[in-house]
Amino acid sequence: MRRILIAFAATWLLAAGLARAQAPAPAPEPAAPPAAPAAAAPAPVPITDADIKSVSGPSADDKVKGDPAGTITGTVNDIPVGDAKKGLTVADVVNTVGQNVIASNFIWTLVTGFLVMFMQAPNTNLGGLAPLNHEVAISLFGKNWGLFGTQGMMLAGATYDVGVMVMFLFQMVFMDTALTIVTGTAAERWRYSAFIISSFFMGAFTYPIYGNWAWGGGWLATLGASYGLGHGYCDFAGSGVVHAVGGVTALAMAILIGPRIGKYTREGKPNAIPGHDIVLVLLGCFILA
Repeated sequence: MRRILIAFAATWLLAAGLARAQAPAPAPEPAAPPAAPAAAAPAPVPITDADIKSVSGPSADDKVKGDPAGTITGTVNDIPVGDAKKGLTVADVVNTVGQNVIASNFIWTLVTGFLVMFMQAPNTNLGGLAPLNHEVAISLFGKNWGLFGTQGMMLAGATYDVGVMVMFLFQMVFMDTALTIVTGTAAERWRYSAFIISSFFMGAFTYPIYGNWAWGGGWLATLGASYGLGHGYCDFAGSGVVHAVGGVTALAMAILIGPRIGKYTREGKPNAIPGHDIVLVLLGCFILA
């Protein structure tokens, strides 16, 4: 009986396989029709002076009602017109946009400069601006190494420029920061004349020359472009130009002057010198924070 069942099952499987093999293959699905070519993008239509003149601003009656949402402040009425006879033109709009971009950069630079000056409760060329980009360089290994600038002395000549004035204020307060490190080190231990002379040399030579190397396109700033060393020397927050220059100068000054009187006993043991005014110390900490 078992043999009969096995033979029957084998016969049935063989018949099913032959039937499947002889069944016709399904017809292939029809190919999708080719996609229609995309419509060509319309040619850009240039903006003309007539289009600009068709833009209307808020009326005087609208402004009398106030502008709590700020929707009628800073409109076409606020764009200065270059030629009253021609009226508002595309050139006026483009020039206003460019001037606003530069003005925003100027305002940010001035505000940061004012904040640095607030922390403090003759400059020469640093480079980086068109009127200042005149560099004395030497050629080493086939590359130019910028050493110092040749324009901008006392802000004379072509450097009488709004961009240079903004950069001058910005760099002046940072130079003052670097010099403050030196004055804090030698405070109450040198004459006022020594302070004036050292400040002049650091503000006119030491700080600007190193600032030119790092920020004004000097040899440190161009190490990346010249020799493929990454982005070259990067000093974003003034850790080298401001604090390293001020710190090294202060260290040299401290070595020359020596320790404060009363700092050490005859046996060489240091004495603590408490703060002279805790209120000013805390105020300085809060401003720097």
